[in-house]
Amino acid sequence: MTDTGRREKLRERLAEVERTFEIRWQADQRAIKKWQEAHPGNDLVWPDRADMVQWLLSEMDKLRDELHKMRELKTERLAIVLATELARDNEVDNLGDGESICFLGKLPTVNVREIAEKLVKTMTAEEGEA
Repeated sequence: MTDTGRREKLRERLAEVERTFEIRWQADQRAIKKWQEAHPGNDLVWPDRADMVQWLLSEMDKLRDELHKMRELKTERLAIVLATELARDNEVDNLGDGESICFLGKLPTVNVREIAEKLVKTMTAEEGEA
């Protein structure tokens, strides 16, 4: 390989390593800033990396739990609306376990909770939620 070719390869490799470093540095800075915001009075503290990663994972779990609770609440509300609407013209039986089923004459029995869950899952998927 010529000196020119070797220099070009080294420049490419250097640029790649610099990009990787910059991405990592920016991610670390965002994480540190979030940790500092969550720990008032620690504006000048850089947390231990393992502690920060553990804190970030804990925050992710809390947010996922909150999203799940919101989805459950949306499902419950929708199930109530569905059961109310279906009850107008059909027979509804509350199973006593928080679920209702509707008997639609000759049509199959409908579990309102299952329908609500599927609708909420479809809606949240369209909204981009995991």
